[in-house]
Amino acid sequence: MTLPTTPAKVVEALRSAGATEEIIAVAVKAGGECGAPHRASEAARKRPKRAARRPPDADLLQALYRAAEGHADPDADIAPIAALLDQGCDLEKDILPIVPREVPELPRPLKNWGAQWRVREILAAREQRLAGHRVEAPPPAQRTPAIDWDEFVGGYRAMLPAA
Repeated sequence: MTLPTTPAKVVEALRSAGATEEIIAVAVKAGGECGAPHRASEAARKRPKRAARRPPDADLLQALYRAAEGHADPDADIAPIAALLDQGCDLEKDILPIVPREVPELPRPLKNWGAQWRVREILAAREQRLAGHRVEAPPPAQRTPAIDWDEFVGGYRAMLPAA
């Protein structure tokens, strides 16, 4: 078995093995050239840290709670969403459009922001955005009309044989 020799090959090998974006980021940061220390370019060293662009936790919690239309526990841990922001996801463009689509009216408030299906959807939205595709907010949910029970029962009775 030969080991990949370039960072691009390492990333490709990790993706083909099913690694998450977080695992790939850690691997690249730890040693992008198969054990050799990572050497950031001059431009990369001068760039501001992504964490500096992350909103404070209180603002993040409020934005998520509003996007979930109140169907989230205010005490739920938002660390998974903060980690996605640190990975390069944009709150307004990647995360907030997904939350109302993926957090339907639940019988009880959402307690886990780090569910794998939600993280996958947010990462997919980020990939679409970075690829140049527009991520749109979902259309409003359409509710089925309430059943007119008098009409329903009348129809049922009409089908019964006469007594």
